This record gives sequence, structure tokens and C-alpha cells, in this order.
Amino acid sequence: MKKYSISSNNEKVQNSVNNCTEKIEEILDFFNIDNVNVTIKVLSYDAFKKEFKDYLNYDSNDCTAGFIEDDKNMIVVLDYDDYKYTNHHSKTYDDFIKTVIHEFVHVVHSIACKHRYPSDELWEGIAVYLSNQYDFEAKIGSGSYYEYGLNIYNYLKEHDKESLLSILNVDN
Repeated sequence: MKKYSISSNNEKVQNSVNNCTEKIEEILDFFNIDNVNVTIKVLSYDAFKKEFKDYLNYDSNDCTAGFIEDDKNMIVVLDYDDYKYTNHHSKTYDDFIKTVIHEFVHVVHSIACKHRYPSDELWEGIAVYLSNQYDFEAKIGSGSYYEYGLNIYNYLKEHDKESLLSILNVDN
């Protein structure tokens, strides 16, 4: 049985993530991680932009709704109520939770690859794929992140998980 702890400063997000147990365990299984403690920090628009700049040393753009502070196993996300100030203004709350799960994939991947990150295409592709942000079977989606996730989806049709983990810099 996988052991994990996910805590948030936002009760609604905490409750939503608690309902994602199956998806969280699937992600942990994919990366062969048995134990992880993750914190989710939900911030207002201005606080999010400041935290992003302070941590990553460059400005976020209006496409950014989440990032990780990998040295702290922390997910930082823009509060759903503040999506209205970004390019995500038309996204649903379910889409927001998929963003949280996407960032969870990044935290778990960063542990599994021991911070030896693959290319951006692979890094984002596996997060998009495992968080189910798009329906690849129905070919619904567009943009670079969709393409990155679709590449992972197609790769796994022809190759096994172990070969993918290898190119994702995950040692088993």
C-alpha cells in the first residue's frame, strides 16, 4: 500500500484532492514511489505571481496556473477564483483540479528522477498525460502541452512503461 500525505492551505482543494485517491495512487505506482508528503499552497493572483518570481527568478505569464517548489515537495497553484485574471478564465473547477494533479506529477517525477530533469517536452508531456488533462483517444485538445501529452500517449502504445521511465531519467 502506498503511503502519502497531501495537505493544503485551502479546504476546498484539500477535499477535492482527497477524492482523487485512485489517480494519486496511479501516479505513485507509475513512478514506483512508495511514500511522499506533498503540500499544496493555493495563492491569490498577486501572491502567486510574487511567489513564482521569488522562487524561479523570472516573471510568470498569464498561461501559468501552477508550479512546484521541488526542494520542498510543494505545489503552488493560483486560486481558482483568480483564474479570471488569466488565460484560464474559461476553465472549470475540474480543470483546476487537473492542474493540481499535473503539478503533483511533477513533484513525484522530480523525486523519481532525483532532480535530473528530462527535456521540457517529456517533463510536461508526462504530467499532461498522467493528469488526464486531455482526451487523447478522442483527439480533443490543442497546443504544445496537448502535443507533448499526445506524444507520451502514442509512445506508450508501442513501448513499455520501463522504456519510458528510462527516457524520463527514472532509475528503477
